Amino acid sequence: FWINCTRIWIKKNTTISSAATQPNTAGYTVQAELPDNQINKNVSFFNLKVTPNSTQNLTIKINNKDNTNHKYSVEVNQATTNTNGIVDYSTHGLKKDSTLKYDLESMFGKPQKVEIPANSSKDVTLTMKTPKGKFTGSILGGIRVMQLDQTQNQKTPQGRVLSVKNQYAYVLGLQIQQSTNAVKPKLR
Repeated sequence: FWINCTRIWIKKNTTISSAATQPNTAGYTVQAELPDNQINKNVSFFNLKVTPNSTQNLTIKINNKDNTNHKYSVEVNQATTNTNGIVDYSTHGLKKDSTLKYDLESMFGKPQKVEIPANSSKDVTLTMKTPKGKFTGSILGGIRVMQLDQTQNQKTPQGRVLSVKNQYAYVLGLQIQQSTNAVKPKLR
């Protein structure tokens, strides 16, 4: 669904590693509360038509399904691509390319830390301030939510304690545009 992206930023020095797959045991879920200016109401990510120099609150709901209180990091990240050409929203504060006109991260405040009690939900509000200028096409990014205390101690067959750190993170897509008109690509 990110086909109408006019520029793709490649993250340098990205390494890819393989790991044994395990079932998703994140213990939490994340959901977007879609606003009235949602373009496509049939998707679960933010797909917003915005106006220049406006402010809007976006709300996400984090549901802690675990029997323990947890802290979560919530950050808005600029879309980049990894070395495989796959869109990536996992890193905040990367050095921006000099040709980047509008930085999605700068439209939001700093990353937040949120504590959610066991077996409960919390709404988290992110305030977006759109650029003063007009732009064509889409600005892409993601809202990344990650539980901060994911270390689990496990015993090996020899009786040693092994700390395992699984890093589960949810990313809600964020696409903003000022017009729904198609943009002709300029490949260079």
